[in-house]
Amino acid sequence: MSKDRETTATYVIQPGDTIKIIAEAFHTTPTDLILLNGNKPMVIKADNEITVPLDAPVGYSIYIIKPGEDIVEIATHHGVTLEELRALNGDVLAPGHPIIVPEQLSSQYHVVHPNETVQDLFTRFKLTPEDLVNLNNDIYLKEGQILKVEY
Repeated sequence: MSKDRETTATYVIQPGDTIKIIAEAFHTTPTDLILLNGNKPMVIKADNEITVPLDAPVGYSIYIIKPGEDIVEIATHHGVTLEELRALNGDVLAPGHPIIVPEQLSSQYHVVHPNETVQDLFTRFKLTPEDLVNLNNDIYLKEGQILKVEY
């Protein structure tokens, strides 16, 4: 997946966070994190706020897990399985951490997930091979591809 857009957000430091842990969670380096925060000394203390980079590949967005949220419900809400969510983000799925999730499209469209097969689409959307070809001109899948799945 290629990263093509970047923005920032305010992150509330969690107990046990270090500059290295925060940098890794946001796919950056400690040096870049310091530079993003004005190159000033940073106090890494629970409940302090810092600016962090948020970037996502095309067809995906960043979602920050809120305290008390259930990971399975987050996956279901974004139309992926827990396994797919872990494939996109690794095993660090904890409150306060950013995760990559598919962008919400109208129900007519679907973003192809990692390891998704044509058979998965036939079953999930009750499509025939002919339907998929008629809607999209082919049935070759690649991760991140947006397919039409309804007439």
